[in-house]
Amino acid sequence: MRVLAPLESSYQSTRLDANRQQTLNLFPNTLRGYRQFPGHVTFASFQATGEPLVDSNASAITDSQGAAVEVSVTPGGADRGMIANGPNGLLYQVTGSALYSIDASGTAFFIGDISNSPLPVVMATDANQLIITTGGTPDAFVYTVAGGLVEITDGDLLLTSSVAFLDSRFIYQQPDGFFVVSALNDGTSIASLDFAQAESLPDDLLRVFSLNQLLYLFGETTTEIWFTSGTGRPPLSRQTVLQQGIAGTYAVDSIDGVIYFIDGNRRPGMIQGENYQPLFVPAIGEEWASFESSDFATARISAYSLHQESFVDFIFAAQSQIWTYHINSQTWFEKDFITTTVIHAYNLVLAAHSANKKVYKLDFANFQQDGAAMVRRKDLPLISSELLDVGGAEMVIDKVKMHVDTSANSVVSLKVSKNLNNFTTINSATVNGNKTIDINSIGKSREIIVRIETSSNTKVDILDAAIDAQILRG
Repeated sequence: MRVLAPLESSYQSTRLDANRQQTLNLFPNTLRGYRQFPGHVTFASFQATGEPLVDSNASAITDSQGAAVEVSVTPGGADRGMIANGPNGLLYQVTGSALYSIDASGTAFFIGDISNSPLPVVMATDANQLIITTGGTPDAFVYTVAGGLVEITDGDLLLTSSVAFLDSRFIYQQPDGFFVVSALNDGTSIASLDFAQAESLPDDLLRVFSLNQLLYLFGETTTEIWFTSGTGRPPLSRQTVLQQGIAGTYAVDSIDGVIYFIDGNRRPGMIQGENYQPLFVPAIGEEWASFESSDFATARISAYSLHQESFVDFIFAAQSQIWTYHINSQTWFEKDFITTTVIHAYNLVLAAHSANKKVYKLDFANFQQDGAAMVRRKDLPLISSELLDVGGAEMVIDKVKMHVDTSANSVVSLKVSKNLNNFTTINSATVNGNKTIDINSIGKSREIIVRIETSSNTKVDILDAAIDAQILRG
Protein backbone atom coordinates (compact mmCIF):
# COMPACT_ATOMS: atom_id res chain seq x y z
CA MET A 1 0.00 0.00 0.00
CA ARG A 2 1.36 3.40 -1.03
CA VAL A 3 0.34 6.77 0.38
CA LEU A 4 0.75 10.21 -1.18
CA ALA A 5 0.41 13.17 1.21
CA PRO A 6 0.16 16.43 -0.75
CA LEU A 7 0.56 20.05 0.35
CA GLU A 8 -2.59 21.30 2.06
CA SER A 9 -3.84 23.63 4.79
CA SER A 10 -2.76 23.06 8.40
CA TYR A 11 -4.69 22.72 11.67
CA GLN A 12 -7.47 20.55 10.29
CA SER A 13 -6.70 17.28 12.06
CA THR A 14 -9.02 16.17 14.85
CA ARG A 15 -6.15 14.25 16.41
CA LEU A 16 -4.95 16.54 19.19
CA ASP A 17 -1.26 15.64 19.08
CA ALA A 18 -1.18 16.35 15.37
CA ASN A 19 -2.71 19.79 15.50
CA ARG A 20 0.58 21.63 15.68
CA GLN A 21 1.34 20.94 12.06
CA GLN A 22 2.44 24.51 11.51
CA THR A 23 2.13 27.01 8.74
CA LEU A 24 4.39 29.88 9.89
CA ASN A 25 4.66 33.22 8.09
CA LEU A 26 3.21 31.65 4.94
CA PHE A 27 -0.27 31.80 3.45
CA PRO A 28 -1.94 30.17 0.42
CA ASN A 29 -1.14 31.75 -2.93
CA THR A 30 -4.19 32.48 -5.06
CA LEU A 31 -2.91 30.33 -7.91
CA ARG A 32 -0.73 27.70 -6.32
CA GLY A 33 1.11 26.81 -3.17
CA TYR A 34 2.17 29.16 -0.38
CA ARG A 35 3.85 32.57 -0.34
CA GLN A 36 5.51 34.45 2.48
CA PHE A 37 3.85 37.01 4.71
CA PRO A 38 5.24 40.55 4.20
CA GLY A 39 8.40 41.62 6.00
CA HIS A 40 8.49 44.35 8.66
CA VAL A 41 10.45 47.52 7.82
CA THR A 42 10.84 50.27 10.44
CA PHE A 43 8.48 53.19 9.75
CA ALA A 44 8.61 55.15 13.04
CA SER A 45 10.48 55.06 16.34
CA PHE A 46 9.63 56.97 19.49
CA GLN A 47 11.34 59.17 22.01
CA ALA A 48 11.93 57.50 25.33
CA THR A 49 11.76 58.71 28.91
CA GLY A 50 14.19 61.55 29.57
CA GLU A 51 14.74 62.54 25.94
CA PRO A 52 14.09 66.18 25.03
CA LEU A 53 10.73 67.06 23.51
CA VAL A 54 10.75 68.48 19.99
CA ASP A 55 8.08 70.29 18.02
CA SER A 56 6.93 69.59 14.46
CA ASN A 57 9.99 71.47 13.18
CA ALA A 58 12.29 69.17 15.20
CA SER A 59 13.22 72.11 17.45
CA ALA A 60 13.75 71.49 21.17
CA ILE A 61 10.89 72.58 23.42
CA THR A 62 12.01 74.60 26.46
CA ASP A 63 10.33 75.81 29.63
CA SER A 64 10.13 79.43 30.90
CA GLN A 65 13.66 79.11 32.26
CA GLY A 66 15.04 77.95 28.93
CA ALA A 67 15.59 74.38 30.11
CA ALA A 68 14.75 71.50 27.78
CA VAL A 69 11.43 69.79 28.45
CA GLU A 70 11.83 66.04 28.63
CA VAL A 71 9.50 63.24 27.62
CA SER A 72 7.76 61.70 30.61
CA VAL A 73 6.79 58.29 29.36
CA THR A 74 6.25 55.14 31.37
CA PRO A 75 9.30 52.91 30.75
CA GLY A 76 8.60 50.03 28.39
CA GLY A 77 6.44 51.87 25.95
CA ALA A 78 4.31 48.89 24.91
CA ASP A 79 1.84 49.58 22.11
CA ARG A 80 -1.67 50.16 23.45
CA GLY A 81 -3.44 51.11 20.23
CA MET A 82 -3.40 53.20 17.03
CA ILE A 83 -5.99 55.12 15.03
CA ALA A 84 -5.73 56.75 11.59
CA ASN A 85 -7.29 59.91 10.18
CA GLY A 86 -7.42 61.78 13.46
CA PRO A 87 -7.00 65.56 13.94
CA ASN A 88 -5.00 67.08 11.06
CA GLY A 89 -5.41 63.77 9.22
CA LEU A 90 -2.61 62.16 11.24
CA LEU A 91 -2.01 58.71 12.71
CA TYR A 92 -2.07 58.56 16.51
CA GLN A 93 -0.65 55.95 18.85
CA VAL A 94 -0.71 55.38 22.58
CA THR A 95 2.52 53.73 23.68
CA GLY A 96 3.23 53.29 27.38
CA SER A 97 1.48 56.23 28.99
CA ALA A 98 2.17 58.61 26.09
CA LEU A 99 0.08 59.79 23.17
CA TYR A 100 2.00 60.47 19.96
CA SER A 101 1.08 61.73 16.53
CA ILE A 102 2.91 60.16 13.60
CA ASP A 103 3.07 61.91 10.25
CA ALA A 104 3.40 60.44 6.76
CA SER A 105 7.20 60.54 6.95
CA GLY A 106 7.20 58.37 10.09
CA THR A 107 8.14 61.25 12.39
CA ALA A 108 6.57 60.83 15.83
CA PHE A 109 5.71 63.78 18.09
CA PHE A 110 4.94 63.49 21.78
CA ILE A 111 1.55 65.02 22.68
CA GLY A 112 1.07 64.22 26.34
CA ASP A 113 0.64 61.70 29.13
CA ILE A 114 -2.43 59.59 29.71
CA SER A 115 -3.21 56.88 32.22
CA ASN A 116 -0.34 54.47 32.81
CA SER A 117 -2.73 51.54 32.84
CA PRO A 118 -1.18 48.57 31.04
CA LEU A 119 -4.45 47.84 29.24
CA PRO A 120 -4.97 48.55 25.56
CA VAL A 121 -6.92 51.70 24.72
CA VAL A 122 -9.97 52.12 22.50
CA MET A 123 -10.09 55.27 20.37
CA ALA A 124 -12.62 57.00 18.13
CA THR A 125 -12.40 60.20 16.11
CA ASP A 126 -14.46 62.59 14.02
CA ALA A 127 -11.25 64.10 12.59
CA ASN A 128 -11.60 67.05 14.98
CA GLN A 129 -11.76 65.34 18.36
CA LEU A 130 -9.79 62.23 19.25
CA ILE A 131 -11.39 60.35 22.14
CA ILE A 132 -9.30 57.84 24.09
CA THR A 133 -10.72 55.40 26.65
CA THR A 134 -8.28 53.58 28.93
CA GLY A 135 -10.27 51.29 31.20
CA GLY A 136 -8.17 52.76 34.03
CA THR A 137 -8.04 55.99 35.99
CA PRO A 138 -8.41 58.52 34.40
CA ASP A 139 -10.61 56.64 31.98
CA ALA A 140 -11.28 59.06 29.11
CA PHE A 141 -9.32 61.80 27.32
CA VAL A 142 -9.94 64.11 24.40
CA TYR A 143 -7.32 65.58 22.09
CA THR A 144 -7.84 68.49 19.70
CA VAL A 145 -5.24 70.57 17.88
CA ALA A 146 -6.50 73.73 19.54
CA GLY A 147 -7.05 72.41 23.04
CA GLY A 148 -4.36 69.75 23.37
CA LEU A 149 -4.80 66.59 25.44
CA VAL A 150 -7.15 66.85 28.44
CA GLU A 151 -9.13 64.49 30.63
CA ILE A 152 -12.89 64.31 30.08
CA THR A 153 -14.47 65.27 33.37
CA ASP A 154 -18.20 65.30 32.60
CA GLY A 155 -19.85 63.84 35.71
CA ASP A 156 -22.43 62.00 33.60
CA LEU A 157 -19.68 59.83 32.08
CA LEU A 158 -18.89 56.92 34.38
CA LEU A 159 -15.94 54.53 34.20
CA THR A 160 -15.54 53.52 30.56
CA SER A 161 -13.25 51.22 28.58
CA SER A 162 -14.54 51.65 25.01
CA VAL A 163 -15.90 54.30 22.66
CA ALA A 164 -17.36 54.37 19.14
CA PHE A 165 -18.43 57.11 16.72
CA LEU A 166 -21.77 56.95 14.92
CA ASP A 167 -23.77 59.63 13.13
CA SER A 168 -21.85 62.60 14.60
CA ARG A 169 -22.02 61.29 18.18
CA PHE A 170 -19.54 59.48 20.41
CA ILE A 171 -20.94 56.46 22.24
CA TYR A 172 -19.35 55.17 25.45
CA GLN A 173 -19.61 51.80 27.16
CA GLN A 174 -20.73 52.18 30.78
CA PRO A 175 -20.98 49.88 33.84
CA ASP A 176 -23.84 47.39 34.35
CA GLY A 177 -24.70 46.99 30.68
CA PHE A 178 -25.38 50.68 29.97
CA PHE A 179 -24.09 52.94 27.24
CA VAL A 180 -24.25 56.72 26.90
CA VAL A 181 -24.40 58.99 23.85
CA SER A 182 -22.61 62.34 23.58
CA ALA A 183 -23.91 65.60 22.19
CA LEU A 184 -23.59 66.15 18.44
CA ASN A 185 -19.95 66.59 17.42
CA ASP A 186 -18.74 66.84 21.01
CA GLY A 187 -17.49 63.77 22.82
CA THR A 188 -16.90 65.77 26.00
CA SER A 189 -20.58 66.66 26.52
CA ILE A 190 -22.85 63.97 27.91
CA ALA A 191 -26.43 64.51 29.04
CA SER A 192 -27.81 62.49 31.96
CA LEU A 193 -30.84 61.48 29.89
CA ASP A 194 -28.85 60.05 26.97
CA PHE A 195 -28.28 56.65 28.60
CA ALA A 196 -29.66 53.29 27.51
CA GLN A 197 -29.13 49.67 28.49
CA ALA A 198 -28.40 46.62 26.42
CA GLU A 199 -30.97 44.61 28.30
CA SER A 200 -32.06 41.64 26.16
CA LEU A 201 -30.14 39.53 28.68
CA PRO A 202 -28.52 40.71 31.91
CA ASP A 203 -24.90 40.29 30.72
CA ASP A 204 -22.24 42.93 31.17
CA LEU A 205 -21.48 45.26 28.24
CA LEU A 206 -17.82 44.88 27.23
CA ARG A 207 -17.49 46.81 23.98
CA VAL A 208 -19.28 49.34 21.77
CA PHE A 209 -18.43 49.11 18.07
CA SER A 210 -19.83 50.91 15.02
CA LEU A 211 -19.92 49.70 11.42
CA ASN A 212 -22.07 50.53 8.39
CA GLN A 213 -24.34 52.92 10.33
CA LEU A 214 -25.04 50.31 12.99
CA LEU A 215 -24.00 50.14 16.63
CA TYR A 216 -22.89 46.75 17.93
CA LEU A 217 -23.12 46.31 21.71
CA PHE A 218 -20.96 43.32 22.62
CA GLY A 219 -21.82 41.73 25.94
CA GLU A 220 -20.49 38.63 27.64
CA THR A 221 -23.18 36.34 26.16
CA THR A 222 -25.12 38.41 23.60
CA THR A 223 -24.55 41.11 21.01
CA GLU A 224 -27.23 43.73 20.39
CA ILE A 225 -27.40 45.65 17.12
CA TRP A 226 -28.84 49.18 17.31
CA PHE A 227 -29.46 51.86 14.69
CA THR A 228 -29.97 55.63 14.75
CA SER A 229 -33.72 56.21 14.92
CA GLY A 230 -33.50 59.98 15.29
CA THR A 231 -36.10 60.05 18.05
CA GLY A 232 -35.99 59.59 21.81
CA ARG A 233 -33.09 59.93 24.22
CA PRO A 234 -30.78 58.56 23.23
CA PRO A 235 -31.85 58.63 19.55
CA LEU A 236 -31.10 54.93 19.02
CA SER A 237 -33.26 51.81 18.80
CA ARG A 238 -32.55 48.09 19.06
CA GLN A 239 -32.67 46.22 15.75
CA THR A 240 -31.82 42.63 16.68
CA VAL A 241 -29.97 40.45 19.18
CA LEU A 242 -27.33 37.82 18.42
CA GLN A 243 -26.78 34.94 20.83
CA GLN A 244 -23.01 35.36 20.83
CA GLY A 245 -21.07 37.60 23.16
CA ILE A 246 -17.42 38.66 23.12
CA ALA A 247 -14.48 37.21 25.05
CA GLY A 248 -12.83 40.55 25.82
CA THR A 249 -13.09 44.27 25.21
CA TYR A 250 -10.35 44.45 22.57
CA ALA A 251 -11.11 41.25 20.66
CA VAL A 252 -12.91 42.83 17.69
CA ASP A 253 -12.15 44.58 14.40
CA SER A 254 -13.69 44.86 10.94
CA ILE A 255 -12.77 44.91 7.28
CA ASP A 256 -14.87 45.08 4.10
CA GLY A 257 -18.10 45.35 6.09
CA VAL A 258 -17.45 42.22 8.15
CA ILE A 259 -16.75 42.11 11.90
CA TYR A 260 -14.22 39.59 13.22
CA PHE A 261 -14.13 38.79 16.92
CA ILE A 262 -13.54 36.18 19.62
CA ASP A 263 -16.96 35.14 20.85
CA GLY A 264 -18.06 34.56 24.41
CA ASN A 265 -17.24 30.86 24.08
CA ARG A 266 -13.64 31.81 23.18
CA ARG A 267 -13.96 30.87 19.53
CA PRO A 268 -13.04 32.97 16.49
CA GLY A 269 -16.04 34.16 14.54
CA MET A 270 -17.41 36.75 12.14
CA ILE A 271 -20.56 38.86 11.88
CA GLN A 272 -21.83 40.15 8.55
CA GLY A 273 -24.87 42.34 9.05
CA GLU A 274 -26.98 40.28 11.43
CA ASN A 275 -25.44 36.89 10.63
CA TYR A 276 -22.87 35.11 12.80
CA GLN A 277 -20.46 32.48 11.46
CA PRO A 278 -17.84 30.55 13.49
CA LEU A 279 -14.29 30.29 12.15
CA PHE A 280 -13.29 27.39 14.36
CA VAL A 281 -10.63 24.79 13.49
CA PRO A 282 -9.50 21.97 15.82
CA ALA A 283 -6.02 23.33 16.50
CA ILE A 284 -7.37 26.66 17.71
CA GLY A 285 -9.75 24.96 20.10
CA GLU A 286 -6.92 22.90 21.50
CA GLU A 287 -4.48 25.79 21.84
CA TRP A 288 -6.90 28.39 23.18
CA ALA A 289 -8.30 25.96 25.76
CA SER A 290 -5.02 26.32 27.67
CA PHE A 291 -5.23 30.13 27.84
CA GLU A 292 -6.22 31.97 31.01
CA SER A 293 -9.14 34.39 31.33
CA SER A 294 -6.60 37.22 31.42
CA ASP A 295 -5.34 36.20 27.98
CA PHE A 296 -8.80 36.73 26.50
CA ALA A 297 -9.36 39.93 28.49
CA THR A 298 -6.36 41.50 26.71
CA ALA A 299 -6.57 39.66 23.37
CA ARG A 300 -6.65 41.97 20.36
CA ILE A 301 -7.74 41.66 16.75
CA SER A 302 -6.45 43.56 13.72
CA ALA A 303 -8.02 43.21 10.26
CA TYR A 304 -6.23 44.59 7.19
CA SER A 305 -5.45 44.04 3.52
CA LEU A 306 -2.36 44.43 1.36
CA HIS A 307 -2.03 43.83 -2.38
CA GLN A 308 -5.51 42.28 -2.55
CA GLU A 309 -4.71 39.86 0.27
CA SER A 310 -6.82 40.26 3.43
CA PHE A 311 -5.87 39.07 6.90
CA VAL A 312 -7.22 39.03 10.44
CA ASP A 313 -4.74 38.74 13.31
CA PHE A 314 -5.96 37.15 16.54
CA ILE A 315 -3.31 38.41 18.95
CA PHE A 316 -2.39 36.96 22.34
CA ALA A 317 0.63 39.06 23.25
CA ALA A 318 1.00 37.54 26.73
CA GLN A 319 1.35 34.12 25.07
CA SER A 320 3.56 35.50 22.26
CA GLN A 321 1.12 34.05 19.73
CA ILE A 322 -0.63 35.41 16.68
CA TRP A 323 -3.12 33.26 14.81
CA THR A 324 -3.93 34.80 11.42
CA TYR A 325 -6.99 34.10 9.32
CA HIS A 326 -6.39 34.55 5.59
CA ILE A 327 -9.75 35.75 4.31
CA ASN A 328 -9.05 35.00 0.64
CA SER A 329 -8.43 31.29 1.20
CA GLN A 330 -10.38 30.91 4.46
CA THR A 331 -7.39 29.22 6.05
CA TRP A 332 -5.18 29.86 9.08
CA PHE A 333 -1.48 30.36 9.65
CA GLU A 334 0.74 31.63 12.47
CA LYS A 335 3.07 34.61 12.84
CA ASP A 336 5.99 34.88 15.24
CA PHE A 337 6.70 38.64 15.09
CA ILE A 338 4.33 39.94 17.75
CA THR A 339 2.63 43.11 16.59
CA THR A 340 -0.42 44.21 18.56
CA THR A 341 -2.03 46.74 16.21
CA VAL A 342 -2.12 46.69 12.41
CA ILE A 343 -3.73 49.64 10.63
CA HIS A 344 -4.13 51.34 7.25
CA ALA A 345 -2.59 54.83 7.12
CA TYR A 346 -0.93 56.98 4.45
CA ASN A 347 -1.68 54.32 1.81
CA LEU A 348 0.45 51.90 3.80
CA VAL A 349 -0.21 49.03 6.18
CA LEU A 350 1.49 49.80 9.49
CA ALA A 351 2.03 47.49 12.46
CA ALA A 352 3.02 48.40 16.02
CA HIS A 353 5.22 46.01 17.95
CA SER A 354 4.03 44.69 21.28
CA ALA A 355 7.03 45.95 23.24
CA ASN A 356 9.92 47.46 21.26
CA LYS A 357 8.33 50.89 20.71
CA LYS A 358 8.46 50.77 16.92
CA VAL A 359 5.93 51.00 14.12
CA TYR A 360 6.66 49.00 10.97
CA LYS A 361 5.59 49.08 7.35
CA LEU A 362 4.46 45.74 5.92
CA ASP A 363 6.31 45.11 2.67
CA PHE A 364 6.03 42.08 0.37
CA ALA A 365 9.40 42.99 -1.15
CA ASN A 366 11.13 42.58 2.21
CA PHE A 367 12.00 39.18 3.67
CA GLN A 368 13.02 40.10 7.21
CA GLN A 369 11.47 41.15 10.49
CA ASP A 370 13.10 44.37 11.67
CA GLY A 371 16.33 43.32 9.98
CA ALA A 372 16.34 39.79 11.41
CA ALA A 373 15.69 36.57 9.54
CA MET A 374 12.08 35.61 8.94
CA VAL A 375 11.57 31.90 9.41
CA ARG A 376 9.01 30.46 7.00
CA ARG A 377 7.74 26.99 7.76
CA LYS A 378 5.21 24.62 6.18
CA ASP A 379 4.39 21.25 7.70
CA LEU A 380 2.89 18.62 5.46
CA PRO A 381 -0.03 16.56 6.79
CA LEU A 382 0.64 13.88 9.35
CA ILE A 383 1.10 10.41 7.90
CA SER A 384 0.24 7.76 10.44
CA SER A 385 -0.34 4.05 10.03
CA GLU A 386 -2.85 4.35 12.88
CA LEU A 387 -4.87 6.95 11.00
CA LEU A 388 -4.60 4.83 7.86
CA ASP A 389 -6.04 1.90 9.83
CA VAL A 390 -3.25 -0.50 8.97
CA GLY A 391 -2.66 -1.82 12.46
CA GLY A 392 0.30 0.34 13.44
CA ALA A 393 2.50 -1.07 10.73
CA GLU A 394 5.75 0.64 9.86
CA MET A 395 6.05 2.92 6.86
CA VAL A 396 8.98 3.53 4.57
CA ILE A 397 9.20 7.16 3.48
CA ASP A 398 10.53 6.73 -0.04
CA LYS A 399 10.59 10.31 -1.23
CA VAL A 400 9.69 13.91 -0.46
CA LYS A 401 9.19 16.07 -3.53
CA MET A 402 9.33 19.88 -3.17
CA HIS A 403 8.66 22.48 -5.84
CA VAL A 404 9.88 25.94 -4.81
CA ASP A 405 10.32 29.30 -6.52
CA THR A 406 13.06 31.61 -5.26
CA SER A 407 14.36 35.06 -6.25
CA ALA A 408 18.03 34.22 -5.57
CA ASN A 409 20.17 31.56 -3.97
CA SER A 410 18.03 30.34 -1.06
CA VAL A 411 18.62 27.58 1.45
CA VAL A 412 15.56 25.35 1.87
CA SER A 413 15.65 22.68 4.57
CA LEU A 414 13.69 19.48 4.95
CA LYS A 415 13.00 18.40 8.53
CA VAL A 416 11.07 15.44 9.91
CA SER A 417 9.49 14.54 13.21
CA LYS A 418 8.77 10.96 14.14
CA ASN A 419 7.39 11.83 17.59
CA LEU A 420 5.20 14.79 16.47
CA ASN A 421 7.31 17.14 18.56
CA ASN A 422 11.05 17.32 17.86
CA PHE A 423 12.23 17.94 14.29
CA THR A 424 15.52 16.78 12.77
CA THR A 425 17.05 18.25 9.62
CA ILE A 426 17.33 15.55 6.95
CA ASN A 427 18.73 17.61 4.12
CA SER A 428 19.13 21.17 2.86
CA ALA A 429 19.36 22.45 -0.67
CA THR A 430 20.41 25.77 -2.21
CA VAL A 431 17.85 26.76 -4.81
CA ASN A 432 17.90 29.57 -7.36
CA GLY A 433 14.78 30.03 -9.44
CA ASN A 434 11.86 27.71 -10.04
CA LYS A 435 13.01 24.20 -9.12
CA THR A 436 11.76 20.78 -8.11
CA ILE A 437 13.77 18.98 -5.44
CA ASP A 438 13.57 15.26 -4.69
CA ILE A 439 14.85 13.99 -1.35
CA ASN A 440 14.97 10.22 -1.09
CA SER A 441 15.28 7.55 1.60
CA ILE A 442 13.89 9.40 4.59
CA GLY A 443 13.64 6.25 6.68
CA LYS A 444 11.06 4.19 8.55
CA SER A 445 8.43 5.27 11.06
CA ARG A 446 4.88 4.53 12.18
CA GLU A 447 4.03 8.23 11.93
CA ILE A 448 5.80 11.25 10.56
CA ILE A 449 5.44 14.98 9.93
CA VAL A 450 7.58 16.50 7.21
CA ARG A 451 8.53 20.19 7.50
CA ILE A 452 9.81 22.53 4.79
CA GLU A 453 11.66 25.53 6.24
CA THR A 454 13.71 28.53 5.14
CA SER A 455 15.06 31.70 6.73
CA SER A 456 16.81 33.05 3.64
CA ASN A 457 16.66 36.78 2.94
CA THR A 458 15.01 36.06 -0.40
CA LYS A 459 11.63 35.23 -1.84
CA VAL A 460 10.85 31.55 -1.29
CA ASP A 461 7.45 30.37 -2.45
CA ILE A 462 6.51 26.76 -1.84
CA LEU A 463 4.55 25.84 -4.95
CA ASP A 464 3.98 22.18 -4.22
CA ALA A 465 5.14 19.33 -2.01
CA ALA A 466 4.25 15.70 -1.42
CA ILE A 467 5.34 12.68 0.59
CA ASP A 468 5.56 9.27 -1.04
CA ALA A 469 5.31 6.53 1.59
CA GLN A 470 4.98 2.75 1.52
CA ILE A 471 3.12 0.80 4.21
CA LEU A 472 4.89 -2.39 5.32
CA ARG A 473 2.06 -4.72 6.27
CA GLY A 474 4.32 -7.43 7.48
